[in-house]
Amino acid sequence: MILTTKAVAHSFNYQNFLLRIKRKSKTLILDHWPQEIDDGNLTEDKIRVTLGKLLARKKFKPQEVILACSQFNDIKTELRNIFGHNLKIHDSFDDTVRNVCKVLHIRGGVGKKS
Repeated sequence: MILTTKAVAHSFNYQNFLLRIKRKSKTLILDHWPQEIDDGNLTEDKIRVTLGKLLARKKFKPQEVILACSQFNDIKTELRNIFGHNLKIHDSFDDTVRNVCKVLHIRGGVGKKS
């Protein structure tokens, strides 16, 4: 499952990304979430209800989630609480930190590959 916004979903880079991942995926466009996250108004209950409705229509339970919006990094804990702690979450933040560490020749960073 890919969580994103309309602006990202309609970009050329995103369409190219979908071709490269070579997996069946469901994209959920959630334009109102970034603002709610920034304002501190997106609760776990709201996330659960919204995703429950969207995924019920698609008859889909995610095993992996790709966060294609930087604000969505802030709701990783809630997503794991909803879908289980074994849920694999991919986001751009960890990759960005890892790449910066490589460029600056710094050891550490985040995740297993840092």
